[in-house]
Amino acid sequence: VAFVGSATGGVAGAAVAHPVERIDLVELIPAVQELGARFFAETNRGVHSDPRTRLVTEDGRNHLAATNERYDVVVEDCFIPFQPSAASMYTRDHYEEVRARLTERGVFCQWLPIYQLDDTNFRIIAATFLAVFPEATLWRPHLRPQFPVAGLIGFAGAPPSALEIAARAEDLRELGIQDRFVTDARNLWLLHAGTLAHAFDGSERPRPHTDARPYFEFVSSRTPAAELAAYRYQGWPRLCDALARRVPAPGEPFADRPHALTLGANALQRANLAHAGGSDQHLRQSWGEVLQLLPPDVLLVRDLSFSGLW
Repeated sequence: VAFVGSATGGVAGAAVAHPVERIDLVELIPAVQELGARFFAETNRGVHSDPRTRLVTEDGRNHLAATNERYDVVVEDCFIPFQPSAASMYTRDHYEEVRARLTERGVFCQWLPIYQLDDTNFRIIAATFLAVFPEATLWRPHLRPQFPVAGLIGFAGAPPSALEIAARAEDLRELGIQDRFVTDARNLWLLHAGTLAHAFDGSERPRPHTDARPYFEFVSSRTPAAELAAYRYQGWPRLCDALARRVPAPGEPFADRPHALTLGANALQRANLAHAGGSDQHLRQSWGEVLQLLPPDVLLVRDLSFSGLW
């Protein structure tokens, strides 16, 4: 597993609990690796000192372009989109480099700070990602409205089925892993937002952002703060709602997933948004949908990092 932009190791620490062979932490700044190991070991599960870990102090693109390694999983952290140095991490050229480094059924996750994007920014990144990973899916690590984050998940080979994922979740449970979002497939599907290509249903995709035509960094740097806020609280929830309500078609990734769980999670997201906005009427309506769609035992375990409402 490679974590590009590993920073303090909070994301990479998840790999420590899994039976992986090697964990590569790719970070540009040496002092960040040192600080992550010294001050964040409690929250990153000591990933920097794990015997399987290799610290790679290098620019992420340079490492993936130059290495001969093949990875089963590559995870890229959130990069501030309007910084010129970060824009190259969202190019088609870079995504092609990542795909070339994946194993036959490798998986790539690109985290996006939705709270730093507007509709145009998101669509450019999504269209660029789909140009290399056409079967990509969209995920959320939490449903809290203040700082929404998204994960674009791409596959080098065929995506697994929902049945395969359920079997893998059971394997992880038997290993003693204490994370209900990976040991109970029902909870995992609460994080699933939909098939990324459907974000463009009825609309044209922007041209991909490339090294030769790096227009994304100019568009993102000129996005007003008001448009970022509007997308965070209006545009992004609308997109999630549209994707959740779309009935899975045969042949698309995870078409055999339990659709009610995606719908229930989206209702929970709307309930969180209504609660944050002080709208009691919308809160009651959305919460009623949550109770109808989600199994009672799923709602019994409070996890405030995922949702402010239970």
